[in-house]
This record gives sequence, C-alpha cells and structure tokens, in this order.
Amino acid sequence: KLRVPIIHRCPSGKAGSRFTLINAAAAGSGVSWKDFMKATSVGVWPCVILYSFLGNRIVAKSVSPEVYFAAISVAALTLIVLAVKKRNSGSEL
Repeated sequence: KLRVPIIHRCPSGKAGSRFTLINAAAAGSGVSWKDFMKATSVGVWPCVILYSFLGNRIVAKSVSPEVYFAAISVAALTLIVLAVKKRNSGSEL
C-alpha cells in the first residue's frame, strides 16, 4: 500500500508518463482500486498543497485583485460563449 505514494514522489521524466507507468504497475500487481486511490492521494496532495500555496503567493505579490478578477471573468465569459455557441450549432467546435 505504501509503495504507490512513494513511487508518486519519485522524480522521473514527464509527469504523464510517470503516472501511466504507475497505473499500469498497480493494475498488474493486483492493488485494489480503493487502496490505489488512497495511496495516490497521499502521494499527490503534498505537491497540490505546495503548488497552491506558491501560486497564491506569486499572484498576491505580482497581480492586483482587480486584474486577477478581470482575467477570471474574461476566461469564464469565453467558456460560456463557447458553450452557448456549441449548443446552438449542434456540432463540435
């Protein structure tokens, strides 16, 4: 059970290929889905927390709240417009 989070912490190449290899090894070794998800969470959460903290610090020091809110608003409106356009056209973009 502890091997999966330890493997997740090991640096190797691209993150996508690392997770693919870990998933294949876990499936081949008979690790249950529940245990795999628990171990993956333990292995991934430290980086999620660290990146969130660092991202928050960088944004807080470099971007004013108004600019940050404007960027989020533009991104949200763009997604809404694309979704409405896709829904009205009935085909993929």
